[in-house]
Amino acid sequence: MGAFEFQLSELPTPTPTVTQTPLPTPTMNPASDIDGSGKVDADDLLLLILDWRKVSGP
Repeated sequence: MGAFEFQLSELPTPTPTVTQTPLPTPTMNPASDIDGSGKVDADDLLLLILDWRKVSGP
């Protein structure tokens, strides 16, 4: 048998690419705006805390 030579060349490494993924558009639940100001903020949280565990209705 004769001599055999084998050379493994390096395979090119793919370059990672960054893909922008769109974020979902935030939406407001109107029921969360307790004071009706058009935005959910600390004032709504304060009203929620003040009314916590109060019973209303029949």
